[in-house]
Amino acid sequence: MSCNDNYYNRFEAIDNATKIITDYLVRNNEDLWKLLYYIEPNVLPLSQANLTNAQKAQMICTDPYAVNDSVDKSVLFQTVFDEAFSTAIPQLRFEVGDIVPIDPYRAYINIDFQIIVPVKQDIFTAPYNSVARRSDAIFRELVKTLNGVEIPNSLFHGKLFMDRMAPNGAGRKTGSYRQQMNKSYTGRWCTFGVLI
Repeated sequence: MSCNDNYYNRFEAIDNATKIITDYLVRNNEDLWKLLYYIEPNVLPLSQANLTNAQKAQMICTDPYAVNDSVDKSVLFQTVFDEAFSTAIPQLRFEVGDIVPIDPYRAYINIDFQIIVPVKQDIFTAPYNSVARRSDAIFRELVKTLNGVEIPNSLFHGKLFMDRMAPNGAGRKTGSYRQQMNKSYTGRWCTFGVLI
């Protein structure tokens, strides 16, 4: 075995990627949490008080076995499952998606986000638009906070990005598109890439 074998990519960055990103969102985007939390009719979510860290923590699913028909968390670490469709709250689900090695030492990973909003909560009043879409606003908050950002204390070797022209095909799945889950839920799928 060659000494150089120790330098091959071990992909450790995927182990805590979702935790690192969640912690970053907790610290760096108050409006994202307001959009997930303040859902009552005629309440202007972006005009409400910032949430405390304790309130944000209550919104995050930390028990992998608690995802069932009565899940009441807004942030989950898995995409595309049906159990939470019975819960009428906005959700931000995400996970590590594709892993694309570009040589023995480097790879790009996709971070896939699924934004799910009950149709009755999707239209809301924002300071910039009297008929804004909550699903689009959540997407914009993600992009505003993560796109082009190098997350400190992570094992990422660069900035998160959305760029379909990124080298080595790394960005070919990045971007966002609208989803309609069923007649009661709408949302968006969005994907960021990052070098590990």
